[in-house]
Amino acid sequence: MALISVDTESIIQATSILFKKLPDVHSAKLDIIRLQSSLSSDVKGRRGIDGKISSIISKISSLDGRISNIPSTAQFAMSTYKNAEREIYNKGIQSIGFPAKNVNESYFIDQVAEFVKDLLDFKDIMYKIDEHLARMFLLNVKAQSNKLTASLLTYKNINTYGLLNAYYEEGKNKYSAGVSLFQLISNSLTLNALGLDFNKSRHKVQVTGYGIKVESDEDDSLYLLKSQFTAKDSLKSNYKLKIDNEKKEKLFEDLGLKSPTLRDKVDNYEYNPKTGKWEKSDGLTNAKRLGTLVGQGIGVSGSVSLLEGTLSGKSDWGKGSISAKVGNAEGAASLNAGLYYVDKSGNKLISPGVGAKVGGSVSALEMNANGQIGTDMLGVYGKGQVSALKAESKASVGLGMVNGKPELSAGIAAEAILGEASGEVGLNVLGGEVGARAAVNVGIGAKADFGYADGKIKCQLGASLGVGFDLSLEADIGGMVDTVGDGMNYVGGRIYDAGNYIFSLID
Repeated sequence: MALISVDTESIIQATSILFKKLPDVHSAKLDIIRLQSSLSSDVKGRRGIDGKISSIISKISSLDGRISNIPSTAQFAMSTYKNAEREIYNKGIQSIGFPAKNVNESYFIDQVAEFVKDLLDFKDIMYKIDEHLARMFLLNVKAQSNKLTASLLTYKNINTYGLLNAYYEEGKNKYSAGVSLFQLISNSLTLNALGLDFNKSRHKVQVTGYGIKVESDEDDSLYLLKSQFTAKDSLKSNYKLKIDNEKKEKLFEDLGLKSPTLRDKVDNYEYNPKTGKWEKSDGLTNAKRLGTLVGQGIGVSGSVSLLEGTLSGKSDWGKGSISAKVGNAEGAASLNAGLYYVDKSGNKLISPGVGAKVGGSVSALEMNANGQIGTDMLGVYGKGQVSALKAESKASVGLGMVNGKPELSAGIAAEAILGEASGEVGLNVLGGEVGARAAVNVGIGAKADFGYADGKIKCQLGASLGVGFDLSLEADIGGMVDTVGDGMNYVGGRIYDAGNYIFSLID
């Protein structure tokens, strides 16, 4: 065996002596803990005495752990040393040709000391790992009055991190649920990544997918890569004012504004079954819809946006919000039926009918603003929308009865809009909205309308360049019907309870 001056037995003996002092360390720590407990809160608060004593206790606990590990560490180090000594001896004889006693002994001892140091550092690393594991929770569930949240794996530090998250929330006549792959909660902000939300109310179902969603406690939100699908039904009444170009120009002049360029070109054709060709005609003879007395509609829509954000606020007397979309694409389809207010050759008539619409649009930027003073039961509201660089297309088909005769209509239209703005003001009454809406846009468009009436098939082709302007009145009466229905159910329930009570007295 090589002659290296390392007395392994003496090292083992020294560690044993040190280990025997461990009870003294325990006793000292307990004495300090008892001293800390006996101090009054007044004394503890002076110059951070309580914190310093806690620091001393922590350091003694660390020393306690290190002393406990010394015997096993020393045994392992000495065993490693002996194996290394044997390896060096064999290597010296077999490969180099001189005995292992010529090996630099101090260098070898330094290597063993470095190994022991690394081993102790590894213990510190394991302690830190244990500390982080203590912050982790498997299947963390949190219940509030109307909301339940759960995360498969949660890590809590200054912030809270969640993996595979879900929530369920209930409100009056509505509920929502959602899942996300990753969640970060920091103060009043919550970030979710790769998620899906589902919302259901009395008249609407909505599914939203997103790459990133950031929300605040004040209901502000920001989406990155958002897609949304919506299905809803509506009960509405509306009237669209007929405004020709001359009336539009006069309206601008009355408002003290310079009249914009308004140019429209329309060509009318009629199909001749004898020749099988379209020929010039005097225009469509179909009745033009002026408004809806009452109409029930069902619609679906979908949208995708690169970036979308909403800022909102509310108080005891009102609420409002501002939202913006960048790179937005939308598609929609709807079916509707009802009693419509129509005009045919100057005669205003009521016509039952059904119809369907489909359309799509792409815009570079859209901004919306909404405000309300009061409540949904009684209040005043305002809405505004602005869009830029927008392209849209529409198609529609309708069937109605006018003076007992069937009329069929169909149309397609496309527009490229440089800029568009619209505004609406109105009243909130019993959960419904009654308002007036105006819209203006600058762009170019083309359309084709087909109609069958009085046994003739006709077509109207039109193109526009310049400014478009519309004005309409609309009432969303679905909310009113719901409110009245809920009220009747409540009153009916109270009458039923009162009747039961009276009969119970008679019995």
